[in-house]
Amino acid sequence: MTSLRAKTTAIYVRISRDDGTRLGVERQQEDCIARCDAEGWTSRVYEDNDISAYTGKKRPAYEQMMQDLAAGKLQRIVAYRNDRLHRSPRDLEDFIDAVQANKVEVVVLQGGTYDLTTASGRITARLLGAVARGESENASERIKRKHQELRETGAFPGGLIWGYDNKGNVIESEAKIIREVAERFIGGHTLIGLSNELHNRGVLSKTGKRIKSFTLKQSLSSPAIAGLRRNGENFVVGQWEGIITPEQFRHIGLSLGNPSRKTNGGISVRKHWLSGITVCGKCGAFLKVKNNNKVFSFTCNRQDGCNGVSMKYSVVEDAVYEALKFTLNEAQIQAPAPDFVEAEEIKSQLERLNEVYIRGNMKERQYSELSSELSSELEKLTSFDPLSTVVDFENQWVNSDVTWKNAIASRIISKVTIHPANGTRASLNRIEIERRKIDQPSPIH
Repeated sequence: MTSLRAKTTAIYVRISRDDGTRLGVERQQEDCIARCDAEGWTSRVYEDNDISAYTGKKRPAYEQMMQDLAAGKLQRIVAYRNDRLHRSPRDLEDFIDAVQANKVEVVVLQGGTYDLTTASGRITARLLGAVARGESENASERIKRKHQELRETGAFPGGLIWGYDNKGNVIESEAKIIREVAERFIGGHTLIGLSNELHNRGVLSKTGKRIKSFTLKQSLSSPAIAGLRRNGENFVVGQWEGIITPEQFRHIGLSLGNPSRKTNGGISVRKHWLSGITVCGKCGAFLKVKNNNKVFSFTCNRQDGCNGVSMKYSVVEDAVYEALKFTLNEAQIQAPAPDFVEAEEIKSQLERLNEVYIRGNMKERQYSELSSELSSELEKLTSFDPLSTVVDFENQWVNSDVTWKNAIASRIISKVTIHPANGTRASLNRIEIERRKIDQPSPIH
């Protein structure tokens, strides 16, 4: 009976970059199989497609072949070229040790057969390996220089960038969504709230998936949408059209980098925009929203309060909406302009402070005090008054999410009190609305 070792020849094929057609590995495979058939060798193919041997990235098929070699299952290894097997001297030495230990033959179609059990064969393999390594390093340097040139000239980075095709042309249907998201994030909306609203509207990513808050953060953090390309620590004006302005991009970057920015920390998103500002007129506790057969009502929870107040949510909502509309019609809103230069300087100070602390050159108490002071100042400079986002209140209200509505309501109204029923339960006289002065500082960041 013939052993498995006597029957099996390993064919190893690999290509570093594949365009999706698999033509590279298939050409290698066809030539290697033809050689095995001509020699009468029974073969098994081990394929690593779109994986470089130069980078050190794991090659599953290669590792499996080496395990089979160590298990004594292989008689010989066939490859198209020597550099398909390895481009690292370290990998080559491990390969030589394994081949010597198991006494197998190595056949390379473009380079010939060499016996790694002999000194001359090993010298040949090492020379070929050194040449392959040199070619890889030269190719790597050429690629790095080319990418540096593209960065310096502001060439479009390519890839899958929301709002653009692969040539840098604006896709207006996507750009419209990006502009809306950017403006509303600057205006105080959370990424989670915006993600949920896009999902409810059926807006999908370029790959047809749900746009999650993390995806929004990545998209808003990309300088490409502002017509910029990163070059080290600086930005180069790109050769393509920006979707948002560089000023908007800088403000978004400062807000995302602000350590005191509210991100919900995994807490569920607010479901009702009046929650958190509506209280019981009897005991002062915050009122809860309860659903009774799809009829929502504000009630004073027994655990937290007196359980003595209740009113339909829609009645309170309508009353507060009218109060907001009246106030905004009367108000003269001026959007505060953020100080980008000072904000960036403070952000740089925070980064330097963190480096000093990490190196152990500052005591924790001193670091905490300075960090808190700088973070507070950065928050003031990078926060917009939510009222500055109001353009057409009535239309915006219909199309906006709960987060924005709560931000506007909290900016104008300090408290909504629902008093106990005296006669008619739905009487508007039971609703007391305490307004802020529009020129008072915004409580929303």
